[in-house]
Amino acid sequence: MDDPNVSDLMTRHVATVREDLPIKELIRMVKERRYSGFPVVDGQGAAVAGIITATDLVRHFARVMKG
Repeated sequence: MDDPNVSDLMTRHVATVREDLPIKELIRMVKERRYSGFPVVDGQGAAVAGIITATDLVRHFARVMKG
Protein backbone atom coordinates (compact mmCIF):
# COMPACT_ATOMS: atom_id res chain seq x y z
CA MET A 1 0.00 0.00 0.00
CA ASP A 2 1.36 3.41 -0.96
CA ASP A 3 1.87 6.07 1.66
CA PRO A 4 -0.98 8.61 1.20
CA ASN A 5 -0.41 12.34 0.87
CA VAL A 6 -1.96 14.90 3.19
CA SER A 7 -4.34 15.91 0.39
CA ASP A 8 -5.70 12.35 0.37
CA LEU A 9 -6.73 12.59 4.03
CA MET A 10 -7.58 16.24 4.63
CA THR A 11 -11.03 17.66 5.22
CA ARG A 12 -12.09 19.80 2.29
CA HIS A 13 -15.10 21.56 3.83
CA VAL A 14 -13.54 23.16 6.87
CA ALA A 15 -15.62 24.64 9.68
CA THR A 16 -13.90 27.74 11.04
CA VAL A 17 -14.53 30.08 13.95
CA ARG A 18 -14.05 33.83 14.12
CA GLU A 19 -11.55 35.13 16.62
CA ASP A 20 -14.29 37.16 18.35
CA LEU A 21 -16.58 34.13 18.86
CA PRO A 22 -17.73 33.84 22.50
CA ILE A 23 -16.34 30.78 24.30
CA LYS A 24 -19.87 29.55 25.11
CA GLU A 25 -20.60 29.37 21.38
CA LEU A 26 -17.34 27.53 20.73
CA ILE A 27 -18.25 24.96 23.38
CA ARG A 28 -21.64 24.47 21.72
CA MET A 29 -19.95 23.95 18.34
CA VAL A 30 -17.45 21.43 19.73
CA LYS A 31 -20.27 19.43 21.32
CA GLU A 32 -22.66 19.70 18.37
CA ARG A 33 -20.20 18.95 15.58
CA ARG A 34 -17.99 16.62 17.61
CA TYR A 35 -14.90 18.32 16.21
CA SER A 36 -11.74 18.53 18.26
CA GLY A 37 -10.65 21.89 16.85
CA PHE A 38 -11.29 24.73 14.45
CA PRO A 39 -9.07 27.04 12.43
CA VAL A 40 -9.50 30.64 13.61
CA VAL A 41 -10.32 33.37 11.07
CA ASP A 42 -10.70 37.12 11.23
CA GLY A 43 -13.80 39.13 10.26
CA GLN A 44 -12.95 38.79 6.56
CA GLY A 45 -12.51 35.02 6.75
CA ALA A 46 -8.72 35.15 6.49
CA ALA A 47 -6.86 32.68 8.66
CA VAL A 48 -5.14 34.04 11.73
CA ALA A 49 -2.09 32.11 12.85
CA GLY A 50 -3.75 29.39 14.87
CA ILE A 51 -6.43 26.91 15.72
CA ILE A 52 -8.56 26.51 18.83
CA THR A 53 -8.98 23.00 20.19
CA ALA A 54 -11.04 21.21 22.78
CA THR A 55 -7.78 20.72 24.68
CA ASP A 56 -7.31 24.51 24.77
CA LEU A 57 -10.75 24.79 26.38
CA VAL A 58 -9.95 22.13 28.99
CA ARG A 59 -6.66 23.84 29.85
CA HIS A 60 -8.38 27.22 30.12
CA PHE A 61 -11.07 25.96 32.49
CA ALA A 62 -8.52 24.00 34.54
CA ARG A 63 -6.61 27.24 35.12
CA VAL A 64 -9.82 29.11 35.97
CA MET A 65 -10.89 26.42 38.44
CA LYS A 66 -7.44 26.36 40.00
CA GLY A 67 -7.77 30.03 40.75
